Amino acid sequence: MTNNKSLNEIMKFVLITIASVVSVITFAAPQQNVRQSLFVFLTSLLVLTTVIALIQAPIIGDQSRELTFSDMITKIYFILPLIPITLLCLFMTIFENDYQNLINSDTKPDSYEIIKNINLILFIIVLIVIYSYLKSFEPLKNNLSDVDFNKKSTCTSSSASVIYLFTTLTYISSGFMYVILKYFSTDGYTNLS
Repeated sequence: MTNNKSLNEIMKFVLITIASVVSVITFAAPQQNVRQSLFVFLTSLLVLTTVIALIQAPIIGDQSRELTFSDMITKIYFILPLIPITLLCLFMTIFENDYQNLINSDTKPDSYEIIKNINLILFIIVLIVIYSYLKSFEPLKNNLSDVDFNKKSTCTSSSASVIYLFTTLTYISSGFMYVILKYFSTDGYTNLS
């Protein structure tokens, strides 16, 4: 039990750190090499979150027994909602690397900054829902029957649906950021504001 409690504390710390890194990337506008390092750090933290979630994911019955193949499938099922946001961070790392000069220049349109802030809000909403999703694992542990496990996992699947929804919206806003930088930036354009 103390092992799970320490993993929960690590998870809280990691999610708060992720939210802080995202805020720094968005609002502090550090130099490009720092931004790239923060994106790599962010992606690494999300991978760590996924691994911790895999360790903590509930299975039917006694949690301390040796895992079977179906138990591993159940654990993987529970971490699936975390994978798209982790892949999005990897995409954003590559995106940041490819468009670093344009992002740091004055030639990007004002709409890029607006979409970037919307992306931050969506990302933080995803992190909040991920936190509640991971907290919902606790009541599912040590259920001895399939019926109890399935009844209690309904809430978890609802949270997973919300994660998928906001992750999809974050993907869409990230796509808008890409399109704005790729097709709506010019060589001679400078912001007048």
